[in-house]
Amino acid sequence: MVRNRANVAVKRQGVNSTSQSVPKINKVRQSQLPPKTDEVENLKKELKKLEEDRCKMGQHLAKEDRRLKRETFRYERDADHHEEQLQITYFPFFPTTLYTHA
Repeated sequence: MVRNRANVAVKRQGVNSTSQSVPKINKVRQSQLPPKTDEVENLKKELKKLEEDRCKMGQHLAKEDRRLKRETFRYERDADHHEEQLQITYFPFFPTTLYTHA
């Protein structure tokens, strides 16, 4: 709350200067400002929550990375197996005489 808004005269600071009125500093009640300790505690709680969320996300990313590596390995193995099956079924249809009379 603002109290006593009077102007205060200031001493002359030079030969040609005149005194000028300056407003007094406004006083503010301490009860209007939130306590700093509450703000600090809230920020600490928020920081702790964010750190926990970051840790959980890191664990989730590590699990997902391992899962994707396993899945990729499985698909590569299946692709190799299918390629072998294709070669086994594909080559017997060609007579070997085509390659020897070239």
